Amino acid sequence: MNEAEAWVKKAIEANKRHNTMFWLGKAHALYAELLKRKGDLSGAKENPKKAVGIYQECGADGWMKKAEADLTPFSSGLSPPCKYPLLFQVKSTCL
Repeated sequence: MNEAEAWVKKAIEANKRHNTMFWLGKAHALYAELLKRKGDLSGAKENPKKAVGIYQECGADGWMKKAEADLTPFSSGLSPPCKYPLLFQVKSTCL
């Protein structure tokens, strides 16, 4: 997981540096999924918020709605569901 996190952080920095905003939003959404799997719920909550703002700025409404949907479990106080429950059948949520 540490190697994946390092690559996602590099993607975020590269997209910031090159001002490729749509891909920056995608990198933040990916980072949020990674943090959910690690159990870092505060980081997993913050990155979709960043993605929502970036997608809104880009006019990527469909992606913005998807990122907003990823925030929904946090507003209810529940752990977010795992996007890949069949691959990780330990629990129904990614912790």
